[in-house]
Amino acid sequence: KKNATAADAAAQQHLFTSLRKAANHPLLLRTRFSDESEKQNLAQLLMNYGYFGNDASLTLTLVKEELENFSDYDIHCACEEMISENPARREFLGRYTLLEDDLFSSSKFVRLRELLPDLISKGHRILLFSQWTKVLDLMLNLMESLEMSCLRLDGSTQVSERQGLIDRFNSDQSIHVFLLSTRAGGMGLNLTA
Repeated sequence: KKNATAADAAAQQHLFTSLRKAANHPLLLRTRFSDESEKQNLAQLLMNYGYFGNDASLTLTLVKEELENFSDYDIHCACEEMISENPARREFLGRYTLLEDDLFSSSKFVRLRELLPDLISKGHRILLFSQWTKVLDLMLNLMESLEMSCLRLDGSTQVSERQGLIDRFNSDQSIHVFLLSTRAGGMGLNLTA
């Protein structure tokens, strides 16, 4: 009975996390490329192109298992990385990349596309927080699409660089948006601008 309760709790936690991801952006889930032949083809391509390294112990089975944990956005990013290394790969990997409409299909992103230009035109400066760095990655894509200058601070930002980013945002009026992770940027920041 205890094992069943623990398994039920884990399933509920997984469901809750999936719902939170879906509410933030559907690309944080895996809803595309679920056909077995697509998964096989993608695994083979990423293995051949060295996305997971070139260690002799790497097998197609291991690559497929790893890809099971990838979201739609993770797959897009992996393919774009491989294409950026060699543009000729687009012929094979391009079908696994996303269009701009896909990247910004979340209702939150649709609303941000409307709100941000309006707020900035009125002189506002914006702090956008997210718990997930993948959402920050997607927001960075959105900022690039909207041609908005922004800064980003998350857990991967060196501690020695954080105050410099904060100072830059506070002093540089041309930077309209600051993307922050809730853990790295949610406590003890003095954003007076």
